[in-house]
Amino acid sequence: MTFVAAVDIGTRHVTCVVGSGDKRLRLEGAARTEFGGFDKGVLRPDAGLADAVQSAVSQAARQADRKVTELAVAIGGNDVECFEGQGIKMIIPKGRQIMPQDVLEVINHSRSILLPSNATVIHVVPKTFKVDGQRGIQRPLEMAGSKLEVETLIATGNASALGAIEAEIEAAGFRVRQFAFGPIVGGLGVLSQEEVERGTLMIDLGESRIEFAVFVEGSVAYARSLPLGSAFISRDIALLFKTTAEEAERVKRTAGHAASAEVGEHETTDVMRADEDFYRQLQRRVLAEVIESRVREMVKFVRADLEATRYLRFATGIVLTGEGSRLPGLETVVRSAFDLTVRSDVPTRGSAAAIGLARFALQSGEELGPAQASEGWKDRVRRWIKRTG
Repeated sequence: MTFVAAVDIGTRHVTCVVGSGDKRLRLEGAARTEFGGFDKGVLRPDAGLADAVQSAVSQAARQADRKVTELAVAIGGNDVECFEGQGIKMIIPKGRQIMPQDVLEVINHSRSILLPSNATVIHVVPKTFKVDGQRGIQRPLEMAGSKLEVETLIATGNASALGAIEAEIEAAGFRVRQFAFGPIVGGLGVLSQEEVERGTLMIDLGESRIEFAVFVEGSVAYARSLPLGSAFISRDIALLFKTTAEEAERVKRTAGHAASAEVGEHETTDVMRADEDFYRQLQRRVLAEVIESRVREMVKFVRADLEATRYLRFATGIVLTGEGSRLPGLETVVRSAFDLTVRSDVPTRGSAAAIGLARFALQSGEELGPAQASEGWKDRVRRWIKRTG
């Protein structure tokens, strides 16, 4: 593949990156278009997604001097849900070398779980293999054995929702080459290989949702999206200080802080109430206390989810990304909640999901490359599964 165009459809923005390279992404173009077409996680029919996609892709393609016709698309929110799968295959004759077809069959066997009636599979990501009971194997090809097992992470999307998004992208003049779950590919955008191997929790704080994933032993072990985000902080500010949504967002961005103890007692900022045309003075520490309360609540939900699903124990550190993670003091609050090392990594161009998906596409080679016109993205998912061995 010479280049790839990847699009991240968020709740407030559509981000596109165009890049090329062999195993390593060289970012050639990146653009973001504002978009507010989701209502409680559901795409509105009149949202204008096609226009937003066309604008972002055109700008990024123009920077890269590329002609883009096909897109890899990262999505999240209510449209995606993850399940665990387990597959087993007996190797016949016993003791022979494991072949690519064996890997394909054991991964496909892991898909044999009961899914919601309107769900369609997006990813089947192998987490780890076992050969004759030996655990922790990432690449079983050419190993000799009698029984091959696999644990997988199965990401599914609501078929109706995916169909609506695909129709909008086609209306924009492009073809969907692959759907992907944002936090699964987002790790490729901000994590080092060492972090993926040793165990890292990635938290992407967006406008209307938090997406997070645990990576360990070179693969993603768990991924989830919660309907919480930085917009809830702005709503709290607007409600408590009786200001408009726009003014609350401005105050949050210019004077907000998530750790009130780090704000001086005498520091102030200005805020304009909705029913007034002049600014009032506001103590920054009071503002920070409001923000910190909401941030701690959101972090508490993330921790509770991870504890309930046992995946928190795999994390040795945390990486924060997403526009919401630019909030000063956020690292302090997250560090105190998890008692782990924390760093922030917000791409200066693009987004973690868009960059990670572009890297995934390049690393996957022809799985996302040109194919016969009759072959859709679902067929390419099946071909990608075959190549993961």
